[in-house]
Amino acid sequence: MDCANDIQKVPDCMGQINRTVSSGYGRGGGGGPSPACCRVVNGLDDICWMLLFPEYYPALPAALKALCSRSSSSVPAGSSG
Repeated sequence: MDCANDIQKVPDCMGQINRTVSSGYGRGGGGGPSPACCRVVNGLDDICWMLLFPEYYPALPAALKALCSRSSSSVPAGSSG
């Protein structure tokens, strides 16, 4: 698995993650990562999190995944294909 490549496939995903952290995980009104970035977030394993964000591990993965799950649950019913 190429962690950096996976996260770079989504434009600005790394920036979205960094902004989410700096805004207090959405508490500062900044929201969270885009749905596409959330798919990457949910697909990264622990080794990738440690390599990409060592200063925020282990809190970051759980916080971002929780934020992404809240964001996806707010999508209106019937909006998927």
